[in-house]
Amino acid sequence: MDQQIQYKIQEPNIDPKLVKIKKTYQEVAEFSLQDIANNEAFINKRRTEIQAQIKIENSKLDNIKEHHPKILELSDMELHTAFLAGEAKNNLKKYEPVLQRLTEQLVELAFERANIKKELNLE
Repeated sequence: MDQQIQYKIQEPNIDPKLVKIKKTYQEVAEFSLQDIANNEAFINKRRTEIQAQIKIENSKLDNIKEHHPKILELSDMELHTAFLAGEAKNNLKKYEPVLQRLTEQLVELAFERANIKKELNLE
């Protein structure tokens, strides 16, 4: 079954880019030529960003290939496991000092509580 797309001017405007258009094809969509231009601009911007990101990622791989070529020989599972190990090591570096500070604070609070009880005869 061949269905045609139909276009109809919904709201006229002096500026052709701002004319609201009704598109009929299984579903109805209303838009203007400016909406299409805005969408094209968004897509072009996003495309440029992705192209730049691809260049950055290729540069990273080139750097790894030059300085650590064995890394690129690892399987995806090995790379993922290495990533998880690196993440865990970084998190431990972060959490261990926090745990130590919290433990020291608990000791200080216990000492302070004991002094308060003694000084104010609250035992």
